[in-house]
Amino acid sequence: QLRKPYQNQLQNNCVGLHVRRADAGVPRRPFRRFAAISEYLELLPLSFRQDSNRTILLLTDDHTTIQEMNKYYSCSDAPFQNFVYIEKKRRDGIKGRFDYHIPEDSNGFQELLYILLELDLIQNCDTFVHGNSGYAMMIWDKMRLQGRTEEDRYHLVTTVTKKQARQHGSKEEREEALLANIAATYSRGDKYGFHGCPTKNHNRRRR
Repeated sequence: QLRKPYQNQLQNNCVGLHVRRADAGVPRRPFRRFAAISEYLELLPLSFRQDSNRTILLLTDDHTTIQEMNKYYSCSDAPFQNFVYIEKKRRDGIKGRFDYHIPEDSNGFQELLYILLELDLIQNCDTFVHGNSGYAMMIWDKMRLQGRTEEDRYHLVTTVTKKQARQHGSKEEREEALLANIAATYSRGDKYGFHGCPTKNHNRRRR
């Protein structure tokens, strides 16, 4: 029942994108950073950006990742416009800590169902893009069993040094810096010159 709304949208040219943020920016090992979606997607070949039928299966534990997708990839000039993500409750990653992967009003059984759904849906994808994450590697192991090779995997380094992770004093300063970093990333543009869509009110819905 959970699978039906998503399955038909992932039939062809699917890219799995895993963005882990619930514990990004936390000044403790492994010192994850708050990487923008565009940093992941610019790793893909140019031919992927030119394929208007290609779909991105977005797997994330963070609500701000969904907001970022809506804000920067909602116009006709965006290189990727077909995003699919599971409708579920998520934490706000900028307030993250090590136990923020599961929403506080959720339960273990429900989250297990979502994990199984993600592992099932990712089998429709022929390419995987991810950062540093044990869960991402579990997803990749599942994809390899379906015949995917290292040529189908793109890894973005999303860890930083201890000094970089602890450069912001208060929690409020850290939260502000994480959002500022996302905005700055799009302001600079990716290696193909994409700066995100013009600022306006965005109301993208899942396909």
